[in-house]
Amino acid sequence: MVRVLSVHHFTSQDVIPCREPVASTVAGNLLLLASNLHQVNVRDLSNTQDFFSFPTVDLVCKMEFSAVGRYLVTLEKREEEVFVRVYINWWNQEAVQQPMRARVAAVTPGMNKEEQSFEMIEILCSKEISNISVCPSTGNLVILRDSTITIYRYTLANQPPSKFKYIDFQECIKIHLNYSPTEIKITEDIIACLTASMAHVFKVKLEESSEESVLRSLSMYSFSSESETSMDCSPMKAGQPTAETLATKLLNNVTERRRIDSSCERDLPSSAVVKHPNHVTLGRRRSEDNSEMYEGIQVIPNPLVDREERELGSLSSPHILEQLIGPCPTPPHISVTVELIPSAFIQSTVKKIQGVALTLVSARISEVEKNVERLGLLRLQPVYWREYRVRRSKVPEADSATNTTHNPLQSLMHSHLMSMTLMFASVHEGYLYHIPGHVRRVGKGVGVQKIGTYPFTSPVNNIVLEPFLLHALTDTGLETYTLRSGYHTVREAQKIDDVTNACPPNSTPICLIGLRPFLGVMNLLLGTNRLVLLSSPTPHSLKQADECEEDWTVYSLHLPPSTTVYQDMLTVAEMNAGAPHGHLQLLCEAHMVLRTSLHRLTWMQVMKPNGVEVSSEEIDALRNSYKESCLKLADHYLQYEEKRKYSLATPYYRMSGLPIMEVIERLSLENPLQAGVRNYVEEIVLRPCSHENLMDTGVAEKIIELLGENALSSLVHLILNSAILRGFKSKKSLEYIEAELISCKGEGGAELAVAAVLIGGSGDWLSSVPMIELSSVLLKNHQLLFDQPQNQPECFSELAIVVRLTLPVVFCELCVSLIESNICTLGQVLQLLLQTFMSLVTSPTSADNAAILQLFLETYFIELLAQQQNIQDILPLSGDQQQSLVTLLRSYLAGLSNPIPAPQIDDLVLPCQPGEFYSSREEYLDLLPPFLTESTDQCKDTLLKLQSLLCSGICDETCKETVIRYVEENPGIEGALSLKSLCSDDSATIISHIFKEAPGALCSFCKYKGEDISAWETAIKLLHSSDTQESKLVMSKLLEEVVTMYTPDKLLDALPPDQQFQETIIQSRRNQQADRLQQLIVSYSIVAKI
Repeated sequence: MVRVLSVHHFTSQDVIPCREPVASTVAGNLLLLASNLHQVNVRDLSNTQDFFSFPTVDLVCKMEFSAVGRYLVTLEKREEEVFVRVYINWWNQEAVQQPMRARVAAVTPGMNKEEQSFEMIEILCSKEISNISVCPSTGNLVILRDSTITIYRYTLANQPPSKFKYIDFQECIKIHLNYSPTEIKITEDIIACLTASMAHVFKVKLEESSEESVLRSLSMYSFSSESETSMDCSPMKAGQPTAETLATKLLNNVTERRRIDSSCERDLPSSAVVKHPNHVTLGRRRSEDNSEMYEGIQVIPNPLVDREERELGSLSSPHILEQLIGPCPTPPHISVTVELIPSAFIQSTVKKIQGVALTLVSARISEVEKNVERLGLLRLQPVYWREYRVRRSKVPEADSATNTTHNPLQSLMHSHLMSMTLMFASVHEGYLYHIPGHVRRVGKGVGVQKIGTYPFTSPVNNIVLEPFLLHALTDTGLETYTLRSGYHTVREAQKIDDVTNACPPNSTPICLIGLRPFLGVMNLLLGTNRLVLLSSPTPHSLKQADECEEDWTVYSLHLPPSTTVYQDMLTVAEMNAGAPHGHLQLLCEAHMVLRTSLHRLTWMQVMKPNGVEVSSEEIDALRNSYKESCLKLADHYLQYEEKRKYSLATPYYRMSGLPIMEVIERLSLENPLQAGVRNYVEEIVLRPCSHENLMDTGVAEKIIELLGENALSSLVHLILNSAILRGFKSKKSLEYIEAELISCKGEGGAELAVAAVLIGGSGDWLSSVPMIELSSVLLKNHQLLFDQPQNQPECFSELAIVVRLTLPVVFCELCVSLIESNICTLGQVLQLLLQTFMSLVTSPTSADNAAILQLFLETYFIELLAQQQNIQDILPLSGDQQQSLVTLLRSYLAGLSNPIPAPQIDDLVLPCQPGEFYSSREEYLDLLPPFLTESTDQCKDTLLKLQSLLCSGICDETCKETVIRYVEENPGIEGALSLKSLCSDDSATIISHIFKEAPGALCSFCKYKGEDISAWETAIKLLHSSDTQESKLVMSKLLEEVVTMYTPDKLLDALPPDQQFQETIIQSRRNQQADRLQQLIVSYSIVAKI
């Protein structure tokens, strides 16, 4: 799939006649045409009237220009012999008028004077040379001979005592292959080889081969920015986690549990359901606030399918390539041997080094396609960024001295190399690869990738690559496509987090943006700002111009600058605004044109290749257009309703560098506010970048006004989550919120009420909303309940204090919810309570604070026991729990002497009375004082709670000793007898006291003691000694119980020797005989059945 859009137009064209060239190349805007007259004609494409020529030794077959050193290397032929020669100062018209000075590389020194002379350097090599290439970054020269690659290092040498340096070439590396390439390219330490059926790209690494140390190589890097032009948009450090970060945390809301589930049956919270990572959600409605909510069926991504779909061009044609993507060792069917020339590394301090080839790409035509397809047109283009460089992994100082070998294949700017653009073509298709400039750790960068397949309209004859466009010469004519390399280079160099930095998707379809017919074009060359086409004459024109020498034509097309291409794309995009996909693609392509060009231009400003001067004004103009493109993309994404789309508006607004106020002014302010606008405002408030400041003049007020009038829910959300926005305590914000609270009459207004209190509103608003909703809001935004004063320990916030004063029950339930949700520990909450309420004056009396503490501990232990079916599951108690339990006991005991004014608990919903808070009380307790006499209801409730706690089974001996000690120290305390009966092991003494104070409780107490016959014996003896009517009635009840519990033998020992107990013994014997008879009947019945 290729989208066809006519958006690329050459500004003008120059037509120049010329003689038939035998070889051609460009040097910047200089066109070099070699003729069969053993000379090279040089034409300035900027001034078509300016041209000159210089001689060559033999007939030129191929020539390439090197921007490093400005030399021209030629492959020349004389009969059957082939030579490689380098021409120096050929571009100097005065120098080429002088006789040529010839020398041999690495043998004959250069001239010892500073004047420029026309020189020819001959490279001594074998005569069976098939191809040559030049590294555009280092100036290194590569000579291909059959299956051997020889690399000559470009150097600047000098001959003492003269300080004048001259260009020279030194043989440094030989690479032996098991195949014979037809084309070869080198850039830095990456070499690309191409045969008619295979492409192989590998990286040459130099490693220390010492057995005593681990191999070290130039392979592990990380990117860092060191330029003022790089955008620092890292978010500010987050403080306390917000409600969004708690979305996956299970929150236990005690308030909700008590009021909804009064039966104490606990339902499984919906958030506790664990979903399979690849689950499919059916029939759910879409929600902008929940990323898990989709309309219809949730799409499960398949990486294999996605990767195939990204091969957009190849979907319309068969896959003819079998490829291996590295970095990886050399494939088994390929052999690469790196031979280092010792003389080139004589200055190395490393004893021994070796060269290793690391395969990056290996692709070959499938067997079924070899008869009809062939590969060619190999291109390898580096991308450097001035703003970024790679940072080596730290090397210990002890090893740094031994690791000083410099790779001669790497330039001084190697650290700024971001990526390589690799391309080659079959008959009808072009294959584009992204190669990182450095082999990085797993997970860093995007790695080596095949990023595009270009389906040309007809067989392709030549291709050239601009930084952001691809020009292909086909049988149809000149075709211009968008180049997808920039999408991946940006992702290689920068962190694309879609928060502060974004990049258009690399799945953007390829665009054919220009198609122009040309006749007879034989070659295609790319200059600095010219595209050159060399056209041969037609047969008809040859007959008419037999005597004419200049029968070929040079078409010099003026390339439009990136800003012009951007404007043309923008114009067409505006025309296609009704087609969202086409409009967005053009905006993305236009943005990438400027983004790629901006990095390219800043690099050229430093390096000045071919003498090209780039002014700061040009860069500023391009940067302004780039920022405009960011704004265009942001405005477009803002119109979407899907969160994954409209959320992209924020990073593009940030990348534009536009101040917040100016961004807000350009937004479409409608009621209700667009989701994208709300998202942008929330991002700059909650997660601002380093250059975004709400304190700037009018920013906060503008946001409050914008959201208050159009999206009050967003304003409330920001107040709950932004301490900076809360700090304003804007009167206008409070007016918006209180007006809404009045209109909604408390329904669904919990967040509104909390926000109102946070910015100075009355705490009464909290009482006007449903408590379950209020507790849910406070629990999700629990960070609002805490405060950390400077140089002071953490304490409860002003909001928590307002909740405590207004709704003390809800406050205590919240504290327990925090503990159950693992947000705080019991010890931390106790410390906060003591810190905030015990040491600070926050209420009229300290008794109120004590009541809050008691209510919190009550709530905690009630919920703790309610959640466990077996008391043994929570035993033994932790240290904090034991301390809290003792504190609660002491609070109850103190309340018996000095009643604590309990808070209003009318809204407390519990399925039990105070006497059953923790466990059911023993029956005999109702027959003991004070329940037999008049007492205050408050004291009764306190005693009931204390008795229930003592009956729960969680009170150990320490707790019981605490109760007994307090009762002994405070004689006459209400309920003293009942408390002693629950805590003391001296049954005889307790029975004696019960006999004196409440003999009617003796029978129930003895039942409480169980099968301890001594308790029954003591009680019977005391009752037997009394002649009162009450004692006789109680005695009768006791005898009725013991006769069913114990055997006659035990009763004879326990009962006093009195005639009145004989009937009891007789009845016991009858019961014993009845039991035996029943057992016999049951036994015979079982035998009969068998």
